[in-house]
Amino acid sequence: MAEKLDQSELGKFKELLISIEELLISHSTQIDAVTQILVEKGIITNDELSAKQLNIMLPEELMERVQTLCAERDMTVQDFATDAIIEKLELAHKERRKKDRL
Repeated sequence: MAEKLDQSELGKFKELLISIEELLISHSTQIDAVTQILVEKGIITNDELSAKQLNIMLPEELMERVQTLCAERDMTVQDFATDAIIEKLELAHKERRKKDRL
């Protein structure tokens, strides 16, 4: 069970939260500035910026298999993952439509 903080601990906790918030705002500002520079230099496009990032944890063995396959097919892991997600969504849609007809 969680313990109640005394006033001193609560004050320190609030200061820590404020410091973390300031750090996150500063980090976000830096990321925005770097991103703007990358677009201005033509290193990335606005379309690439609008893409959403998905971070996932995979077992090492599975990741190695993906990387091997991607190397064999001369494709990026991002392209592989995008294709796999699209295929899975299409399959799920077909299965749903099939159930609706039964």
